[in-house]
Formats: sequence, structure tokens, C-alpha cells
Amino acid sequence: MNKELEAILPVFVEEAHDHLDLLDRTLLELEKQPDSQEHHLQLLRSAHSLKGAAATVELDQLAEFAHALEELIDRLHRGQIPNAGAGIELLFQSVDAIRADLPALATGAGAPEIAGMAARLAALLGNAARPEQALGQPGGAAEFAQGEYDKIRIQALRKQGLQVLQADLWLPVDTPDAPEAAFELLRGLRKAWSVVATDPPEGDLGRLDGRGPLRVLVGGTGTPDDLRRELQDLGVSRCACQQLSAEPPAPDRRAAPSARSTIKVDMERIDGLVDLIGELVIVESMVSSAAELRALRSEQLRAHLGQLGKITRDLQDAGLRMRMVALRGTFLRMKRMVRDLARQHGKQIQLILAGEDTEMDRGMLEPIVEAMVHLIRNAVDHGIEPEGERIRTGKPRMGTIHLSAYRQSGGVVLELRDDGRGLDRGRILEKGAELGFVREGQSLSAEETDALIFQPGLSTAPRVTEVSGRGVGLDVVRRGVESMSGRIKLSSRAGEGTCFKLLLPTTMSIIDGMLVACGTERYIIPTLSVLESLRPTRDMLFSHAARYELIHIRGETLPLVRLAALFDLALAPRDPCQSLVVMVEGMGCKFGLLVDDVLAQQQVVIKSLSAGVQQARFFSGAAILSDGHVGLILSVDEIGAMIRRGRSHAEDRTADATGPDQGAPAHGEEVGGCSHAP
Repeated sequence: MNKELEAILPVFVEEAHDHLDLLDRTLLELEKQPDSQEHHLQLLRSAHSLKGAAATVELDQLAEFAHALEELIDRLHRGQIPNAGAGIELLFQSVDAIRADLPALATGAGAPEIAGMAARLAALLGNAARPEQALGQPGGAAEFAQGEYDKIRIQALRKQGLQVLQADLWLPVDTPDAPEAAFELLRGLRKAWSVVATDPPEGDLGRLDGRGPLRVLVGGTGTPDDLRRELQDLGVSRCACQQLSAEPPAPDRRAAPSARSTIKVDMERIDGLVDLIGELVIVESMVSSAAELRALRSEQLRAHLGQLGKITRDLQDAGLRMRMVALRGTFLRMKRMVRDLARQHGKQIQLILAGEDTEMDRGMLEPIVEAMVHLIRNAVDHGIEPEGERIRTGKPRMGTIHLSAYRQSGGVVLELRDDGRGLDRGRILEKGAELGFVREGQSLSAEETDALIFQPGLSTAPRVTEVSGRGVGLDVVRRGVESMSGRIKLSSRAGEGTCFKLLLPTTMSIIDGMLVACGTERYIIPTLSVLESLRPTRDMLFSHAARYELIHIRGETLPLVRLAALFDLALAPRDPCQSLVVMVEGMGCKFGLLVDDVLAQQQVVIKSLSAGVQQARFFSGAAILSDGHVGLILSVDEIGAMIRRGRSHAEDRTADATGPDQGAPAHGEEVGGCSHAP
């Protein structure tokens, strides 16, 4: 492969994915409206564009496969495939095969998936020969899949008052050299007609074998009957001619807004720019907060600093928007997956989407996709009941899954809701006890029981299948959400369904945080994990077994963690009533963090921890504060995990030093879940 092709291959791969997404989307709509001519034509255009793009980069195997897809789509459009459902299913599988082989094709390797599907396509097309009577009927041929250059030429012909006609023609079966005969045919046709385009293109006529049709688009003053007679005079065995339908009038460009132009930029460059903007934000904050500048009484200087701060924030927002992508493509993948899983399980399920235009950081898409895949598989397998069971309980025959995205409190919420059977809490408790997550006689609330499904290895599936049963799915979801500094809210009602809410930051490079003070140190708590803050009174505080501190608030008794004790800080108040409690939620449970004071709520630029402190379990990152000092970002989930293990603060520090199994209380002494009785 020459260097020019190597340079444009990445562009082709990205463009090919766009064509495949459009094919997927159109096929899903075609299943709902099998007789839609517009959907058939859109499929033809997409397959034709993919074929042309593949031929441009000399991926002949893919170009030939796309040409076979065109043939299948055309025959589906004409009603010449006896089992249209099987044809559409084969198109879905063909799209998957191309998507699977694209990375290999881009490196010049083989394409085994495409090769296998090509054989199946050939078998189907061979068993669905074109009926000659359909070819002779007006309007029997699918319209030509026009490229942009074709459209320009067609418009020029129509401005000259000429007709634009399409002909599907076959050479005699005994033609010794089909490509040469096709060239001679076009040469003769050009004496009276203007040839706009051919399919296959003239540059690919060498592959014409005489079995398939040659599609020709021409312009002239004659009628379809005139063109048919002329083609027969040129030796064509049979043909179908029709006038190309006129395009709708172009919109008035004077009244329409100008189209946006875009360029493609390497993500590394954007990441570098965003990092530099982050450094600028930090320096601007340090300069604006400098004591020497604050001591100056110049109103003009203050105005300039205010303007500098505004421009810096606007620049930061602009840089982050460059990394943002809409969730539309991700949601489309989920729609296709629901369709395939429903067919696999013999269920009727519809996926209703909302908020597809909600934007998130591009770097977060991969963990989001992984989380949504597991949640949807769980909903299809566990949540939505079989058809018979739904009918017996008075539910509609078709199950429904709602997937939506919306902004809330400076972050993004992804919500997945089904109308299935809901969680079987009895079965969950039974499995939790078997795996040691629930001790004998322990009483858990509905919320604590539901949280058990996120534990590794816990599954209520009666048997292991390729979809579920190994107890890893929801554990993966939890870990993925935690890695993005988000949290999960779960609600379920028996017989009515289950709802998962993923509360996520918009971007991973900047978070909204609550700055708290403890002793001489300052820490940052992600705002998404914060429920409320309060000053405790004496009657709200309790202890358990002289080892655990608890706080009673609005009917709930929850664990209380002293940050000063957890991090062995000096100069911190010992009386909790002189401090503040920040109520947070992590690892599916609520608890309080005892701090000296809440200083501010602000956006901070996340910095990764250096190699020396990467193993610090209770921190997820760091940020440079406005005074130049470093503030560590607390990992609420890790502190929640410590509480779930039932260790005291000192014991957990000892366990870190001596090993994971030392210093832990016996399982019978575990603080059950996150809710305790004093």
C-alpha cells in the first residue's frame, strides 16, 4: 500500500463507521416500515457510498461486498426476496461483519467476517433470481444511488430541458467478453445520449461478469421507450427503463442559515490544548488571589483582573466543548443491541430513547458504553418477563425499556428504566448470604438489599448463559461509574420494573467539588457524592461496641467517619459538635464525614497522582488550589468500601500496613451494610 493511501485510510475508516451507523439506523426503521421506499433508497445510497469510498482506497474486497449488499437491497426493494425478514437479518449481520473487519482491512490484513458473509450473500442472491416480468415494468428498478457529482450533472441536464432516464440492462448470456461489450455499448449509447453515471462505475467494468445487471443513468430528449429500443438495437438481451423522479426543489438559500463547516483534529492535540487551558486557569486563580494584588486599591486593576478571569473561564468552557460529543451514536448502538437480544431471548422489547443530543466528554464514552451494555443485557434477561408471563399479569405483550440522558446539577444523568418484574429481593438476600455478603440474622433495608446486586459474583440467574449468570455485569457497572467519579441510584418495585440512574460528571478533566478543612489540611469532595452538610447536635451522635461512631438523622442511623482520625491529623477538634458533618454516598451506602469546616464549592482541574502516592486508596486525584497549595480529592467510594468491610479507622490503616487480611474484625462483628441501630 502506497503512502498516499496510508495517509487517507484513517479518514476512510471514520467515514465508513458513519455509513455503517446510518445503515444500522435505517435498517431498524425499515423493520418497522417494511414497505418504505425512502428507507430502501437510503440503504442503497449508503451502500453505494461505502462501495465508492472502499474503491478509492483500493479495498477491493470491501468494495465487492458492498456491491453485493446493493444487489440484495435492490432485490428487497423490488420484492424479489421470498423471505424479506431473512434478507434484512442478513443485512444486519453484514453491517456487523464490515464493522468487525474494518481494523484489519485498514492494516492490509484479511477480512474473514466479510468473506464468510459474502458466501451467504451469494447463496441468497443465487436463490432469488430476478423475475423478468418485474424488470419490464415501469418503475420496477430501484433508483440510482447518486453521488454528489452525479447530482450536479443531473441538475445541469434538467436546466437544459433534458430528461434524465435510468436503464437496468443485461448483456446476452453468451457474450464472450462482458467488460469489452459493456464499453462498446456505452460508446454507442453516447451518440444520442449523455451518460451521467454507471453502476458498476466505468472504472470497475473490468469486473463485470455478464450475470449481473449494468445500471446506466443518461440524459436526453427521448422517452423510456426510445431508450429501450435503442438499447435493444445495441444488442442488449433485456432491459428496464424509467424516468428518474425529479428531486424536490432546493430550499431558498437566501433565507436559510449558512451551513457549518468542520475540520477533523487529532484528539492528542485537543487534549494538549485542554491541559494548557487547565494550567492557565490555575495560574489565573493564583494571580487573582495573590495577597500583594489584593492589597492594591486600583479599581482599574480589579476590572482588568475580573475581565481576565472571565476570558479564562470562557476559554476553559470552549476547550472542554471541543472534547464533547453527543450520545446519539452511543444510544443507537444500544437500540441495535436491544433488537438483537430480544430476538435471541424470544421476547418483544422496544427501546425508547430520549436526550440523544446530550453531550459528554469523549474520553468517558468507552466506560459509559460498557456500563450501558451490562445494564441493558440485565434488563432484557432479568427484567423484562417472557410474553406469556406479561399477559398473565395484565401487562402489554411488548416490554419497554426507556433510555434517557439529561443534565442535572452540573452533571449528566443516564437513566435506564424497564417495565419488567422488578428485583427479587428475597432471591438477592439468599444469594448474598450464600456468598458471605449477609451474615445470619442480619436485617437489611430494601435499599441495602438492592445494593447487593453490585457485589462481585452475585447473580440471581438460574443458569449461566452467554448473556448473564456469572455475576460480573453490575459489578463492572459500579466500577466503571466509580472510575468516572460518579455514583449509581437504584430503585425497583416488584411487578412494575427497575430504574438505574447513573450520575456522572460532564467531563473527567474538571469536577465540581466541595472544599473542606480538617486540621491544617484541605480536601476536595466531589459534589456528585455530596448529599448535604450539617452541624450535629449531641442527641444525634451514638457509638456501637465502643468502636464505631454513628449519626442519627431523619430516622436513619448512619456511620460517621472522622477524617482527622482516618488520616491521623493533628490540631483537629475532638468534639464533633464543634465540627461539621458532610453526608455523602459511596459504594451504595450513605455515611457522614466529620470535618472542621466547609470552605467553598468550586470547579477544580483534576491532576493525576504521582507514582509515589498512586496507591493511596482514599484519594482519586489532586488539584492545585487558588493559593498554589495542593488539595487531595477524596475517593468517597473507597471510604464507603472500608465501612462495608466493618473496620475501624485505625484497623484499616493497620490493614494497609500489614496486609489485607490482618486487623479486620471477624465476619460476625461486621457493621451490617451501612445502616445501624445504636
